[in-house]
Amino acid sequence: MLESTEPAINSALQRARAAMKKHLPEPRTEWAPGTDATAAERELLERYVEFSETPDPLALKRLLSEDVRFSMPPQPGVWDGRDEVVGGWVDGGFGSEAFGSLRCVITRANRQPAVACYVRRPGQDRFSPMAIDVLRIVDGAVGEIITFDGAVFGWFGLRGTLGDA
Repeated sequence: MLESTEPAINSALQRARAAMKKHLPEPRTEWAPGTDATAAERELLERYVEFSETPDPLALKRLLSEDVRFSMPPQPGVWDGRDEVVGGWVDGGFGSEAFGSLRCVITRANRQPAVACYVRRPGQDRFSPMAIDVLRIVDGAVGEIITFDGAVFGWFGLRGTLGDA
């Protein structure tokens, strides 16, 4: 039976920290608590909101990196590339009258910029939670979007509905 001694545990922790430092990605310093978005990131987020609410799929497409990755856990599937991602949104109804209209709120999730999207379907008078898009911004463009169902809005302190504004 192995005996856990304080020196053995401290040694294991030191090795683990060194390994993590060596293998974590470079932008890890951007994950620090209290890190605010840069002016360029805020502008990108504002345009993402504007083009989502308008809706303007072609303008949204210009905000994405050429090799953007999109996923919606726990749903299976990953979409790669801006043509495939935006094409999937349009095929899913984005921008159509039947889809409805969006209102978006900029927030943060896991210390990353995020956009909470509320949808008002035809015939409804309020906007209901649809999804939170967690964005990874790379070189001034959206490099990855991980979308979570609107059921998680409460975890972020977001309102359950928005009025017709």
